[in-house]
Amino acid sequence: SDLAARAKVHVLRGVCDRLFLTSMQCRQLVGVFGDSECRMAVLCCALMRLSDPQNMKLVQSRLDAKEWKGLRQRMGTLTLFPYIQPEQQDFALDMSIPEDRIAASLVVRLNMKETKRNNIRNPRFVMHDKSEFAFDRGVPVGWQSPQAIPQGGALTWQYMCSPEDRNMEMRRDFLSRYGGWNVDLSKHNIMWCSFLQGVPEAVSSFLVNVMRHFKNDLKKAFKLIDGPDGNGKLSLMEFKTAVASLGWTEFGDPEKAVQIFRYLDPDGGGSISYEEWQVMSGLLKELQLTILELLQHVDYTFGGIEVAHALLDRDSNQAVDFHEWRKGIISMGYYGPSEVIYRYLCLDKNDHLTAQCWDEVVEMWKNREAVLKKIRDG
Repeated sequence: SDLAARAKVHVLRGVCDRLFLTSMQCRQLVGVFGDSECRMAVLCCALMRLSDPQNMKLVQSRLDAKEWKGLRQRMGTLTLFPYIQPEQQDFALDMSIPEDRIAASLVVRLNMKETKRNNIRNPRFVMHDKSEFAFDRGVPVGWQSPQAIPQGGALTWQYMCSPEDRNMEMRRDFLSRYGGWNVDLSKHNIMWCSFLQGVPEAVSSFLVNVMRHFKNDLKKAFKLIDGPDGNGKLSLMEFKTAVASLGWTEFGDPEKAVQIFRYLDPDGGGSISYEEWQVMSGLLKELQLTILELLQHVDYTFGGIEVAHALLDRDSNQAVDFHEWRKGIISMGYYGPSEVIYRYLCLDKNDHLTAQCWDEVVEMWKNREAVLKKIRDG
């Protein structure tokens, strides 16, 4: 009930100053509250008690863009700035606010340092007089200083960066200097992840097929596409040919392969390196985490994973269609993405969740500790 949710928020506020949470624990808190306002109230306390702020993206990926924007307005742009994992971030900044101007300059400085200098995508700046800034020559180098950015107006852009181009020294410096966090940032302490929300449908479908047909082995998929005499890089032609040969029905249109290629080639270099391919690893982790979180909720709600399929199958025809799935997920009080999970479970099963599909889920739940360890270890 609403009263119970508000009571939980009250209790958490009372003890939060005595707790330190990991980003994974904070992420799990999100699924407890169905009401957006309660989620925001809890996160305002919990995010300041993180022991691993470098993994805050794990929490952000569990929220929709509107909720994160509201949280940023409450807590401050620099407080929630993605210092360590800015990839895929859609920035919407108000240039009349000094803090947002600093945030914009940090993105420009990072962009200038991280090799390719074209990591800022789709920049748009509607100035205070409603005219639009012309980015004909890209983002001005002078914007590395907040004072050089025109005052007033709305600035939006997206940041993308290939793994091999990351300047971790600058990112760590920003985290300490502007975020005020003092944490150990060895490579083993960073859980690189990606947003499933906002990812092109062709990319999420490709991920689901890779998970199912290659048993989550992204390296094996890369080698197959690269071929036995491959050079460790995938060209567009090579990628299109390989995707067509796999025979996956969703990719009959060659343009979908092009869309996936563009997404996996963030620096626009015309080829996908193995490091760039690792973006798929972040998406894979996010999907696996989302599945496990749903199963945890199912286990808690029904007292066991095994009986859930029969309870979801409302018409008792031994198969759960998407309408039944969606209705069942909402009724059990789970608040999170479920459509991509359904697509993963039903792949090659005529868009129905059969008992056989659910047996695979049960097996995954039994091996959840191993799956979680693999996610944490990268």
